[in-house]
Formats: sequence, structure tokens, C-alpha cells
Amino acid sequence: MSTFEKVGFLADDMASTSDALCTEYGAYLDVCKELNEFSQKLQYEFEVNTSDPAQLLSAILFTRVLSTYQASLLVAQRGMKQQLKMLIRCALELYPLVAISKDRDFVFDLIKSEEVERNRNIKKIIKFKERNKEEGDELEEARRLHKELDAKIKKEKLKKVSVFDCAQKAELADWYDTLYALMSSTLHSSIRSLEEALHMDEEQKNILALKSEPDIEGFDDLLIALAECLMNSLLAVSKVLSMDEPEIVELCSAKIRALRGAVA
Repeated sequence: MSTFEKVGFLADDMASTSDALCTEYGAYLDVCKELNEFSQKLQYEFEVNTSDPAQLLSAILFTRVLSTYQASLLVAQRGMKQQLKMLIRCALELYPLVAISKDRDFVFDLIKSEEVERNRNIKKIIKFKERNKEEGDELEEARRLHKELDAKIKKEKLKKVSVFDCAQKAELADWYDTLYALMSSTLHSSIRSLEEALHMDEEQKNILALKSEPDIEGFDDLLIALAECLMNSLLAVSKVLSMDEPEIVELCSAKIRALRGAVA
């Protein structure tokens, strides 16, 4: 059986970390697992009108949030704290889903903005090929497409829809300025987030060692954030698909409030 010392987080035997997580945060994990089981079943009950862009995109976005949620729980079981933060940041891409639930026509803004993103990526391909002196048919085709899209974007006044635009439309700007920003600092390896990988002395002046082992400190807040991502997604997709509001959201919200009260 492989060990952590030999293969790191790929080790077969991570039971001690998983057991410690359950002991310390069992009630939080129970809420997360309850939400997951409900959501996994619900997605197979969707009746999506495939000719309705709002319904189709919302269903796809929900399944993506759910699979990211499940991946988050998997890495949490191994004490991969920084990776859990990164995945929570990815789960926060629920903004477009919630935004569509607030205004179904917003889906058309998202679709139109894709042309802007496509043009941006084509420009990167052009730069790459020019930088590496790769002249040829592919480069010429990329230049032609870029010129064509550029003209279309200017004519139709198309604009990129940013993550903040989606968050604002979703009425989740507070999350964008706090949770999203905090999780993004880990994803983009900010200096402050990298400092968390250091073992310091008591005076916080000298580096004693690098952290490379499982870490489950502060998982209560992370698991709550994860659960709230899925609950918001559940409410949003249910609204867009004209389904009853899931009772589990209020039930789990009450459990989270009780857990927070117990900690306080």
C-alpha cells in the first residue's frame, strides 16, 4: 500500500486524514452529502425544453456546478485545503446560472458575448503563430476570422460579459468582493496565499519548513461556502425549469445556521 511519504496525496492510505475530517467536521460533511445526494437525483428529473436557451444553459451550468461540488468533497477527504479553495472558486462560476434565474433574457447577453471571447482567443492564436514565425494557411484563416469577427463585434456593439457582470446580475456582488476574491488569490497563487505554505516560528519571523502535508484547519467555513454554492444553484435551476423550490435548501440552511451558532 502506497504511503503519503512516497506518493503524496495519491497515497492509498489517507484514512487518518479522512477520519480526522469526519471527527472535526462531521456535521458539516453530513449537510454537504445530503445536498449532494438530493442534487444528484434531481438532475435526472430535469425536463428541459432544448429549444429554450435559458433552460438548456441553466441545466448544463447546474450539472457543472454539481460535478465541481463533488470534486471539492473528494479533495476535502484528503486534506487538500488549497485545492479545495480552488474548486470552490470554480463552483462560484454559478453566477451565470443565478443571473439567468433573475432575468431569463440575460442568457442572450451571454451567448452574444461568446463572439467577443472567441475573437480574443483567435487573436492569441495569431500572436502565437506570428511569434513563432509559423506562416501558412492556418495563420491566414485565423487572420480572416479575426477580421470578420472584429467587424461583427463593432457593428453589433457586442461586449464581453465579465464574471462581475454575472455576479451583479445574480445579486451576488458581495460574494464576488469577498469569497470569490479570497478563493481567486489561491487559484492565481498570490504571494499572500503562498505564505500559507510556510511553517513559521512563534514570532512569525523565521521559516521552519514548507507545508506539504494534509491540512484540515478552517474546513468548517470552506464546507459552508461550498454548500451555499450548491443551494444557490438549486434555487436558480429550479426556478428556470419551473420546478418547485427544493425544501432541502431551507432545511440545510437551518442546519448551517445552527452549526454557526454552536461555533459562536
